[in-house]
Amino acid sequence: MNEKQLTVRGLIIGAIGSVILTMSSMFIALKLSSLPWPIMFVVLVSMFVLKLMGNTNLQEINVTQTVCRSNGGRRTGFHHSGHLDFKSGG
Repeated sequence: MNEKQLTVRGLIIGAIGSVILTMSSMFIALKLSSLPWPIMFVVLVSMFVLKLMGNTNLQEINVTQTVCRSNGGRRTGFHHSGHLDFKSGG
C-alpha cells in the first residue's frame, strides 16, 4: 500500500476549511443561539476539492476532513460538551 494519506495540500485545504467552519459556526451561534454540526458539509467539501485537484484517494480525503473538522471545533471552544453550556447560558 503506497498511497499517501497526509499531504501538504490536504493540510492546506483542511486549514482553510477549518477557518471557514469556525467563522460560520460562530456566526450562527451568535445570531441564532444555536451551534450547527456541519460534519457532512466538511466531508463533501473535502472530497469535492480533492477530487477536483485530481490524483487523490480515500485516505487523503479522510485525513483532510478530519483536520478541518477537529480544528474548527477546538477553535470555537464548543467541542464535546462545551456547546451545552453555551446554549443553556451556563
